[in-house]
Amino acid sequence: MKKLITLVFIVAAFAVSAQKKKAKEQKPAEPAVEQKVAPAVDTVKKQQAPQANPLVEHFIRKYQLATRWGDESEARDAIYDLIAENAVNDSIIYNLALSYFDSRQYAPALLVTRDLLSQNPKSINLLELQGASYEGLGLKEKALPSYEAIYLQTSNVGVLYKMAALQFDTKKYPEAITNLDIILTKPEALTLKATFNDALGKPKDYVLKVSVLNLKGLIVQETDKVAARKLYTEALALAPDFAPAKENLAKLK
Repeated sequence: MKKLITLVFIVAAFAVSAQKKKAKEQKPAEPAVEQKVAPAVDTVKKQQAPQANPLVEHFIRKYQLATRWGDESEARDAIYDLIAENAVNDSIIYNLALSYFDSRQYAPALLVTRDLLSQNPKSINLLELQGASYEGLGLKEKALPSYEAIYLQTSNVGVLYKMAALQFDTKKYPEAITNLDIILTKPEALTLKATFNDALGKPKDYVLKVSVLNLKGLIVQETDKVAARKLYTEALALAPDFAPAKENLAKLK
């Protein structure tokens, strides 16, 4: 997942907007016929310069220091303070959800994200965060609709593979097979990468097609061992050191 983005620009923009709005509300209406001599340039600049909100600046500084010194709790507390000052700023609330997710506090991450999705139901970032939060809670069947919603908007092959993996985990085998077969027809299957541990237990990137063939083999092996053996063999032809396919093929013998 993404790291927490800096809140300075988000909140600074809010502070400027709020001060401009306040200045506009407080400015008395000018007489319709009265003409005024234009003030000196320096005076104009001083009048137009927005005044920073000291309280918001304090919360930003608190967030920056807590983030620098690795205090996630205080950084999150600063985000709450900023939300209290600007409850309508969804960008700040989104950072709160990310903070919870990065801390593996998936339940509050999910609740915050669901509130944001009620206002912006098609947000790719929010749907991804919702799906990942459900996964963090072990609720894979509930995570699936989030990724389905993303795929409907993007047709992203990586997302389709994620869906197939979740369908496998939740025993939705026909749906998983359908999606895996779609992926095998896409050129991205040979360009996108999936990370697995190699024979030495070290993470290594493999082309997506290798994992797709292996996953399809796992599904069909219960009913067709010959087809499964062919799929594992094809995966190993692309990546001879792909440990999952090696192990699965060995179990068939």
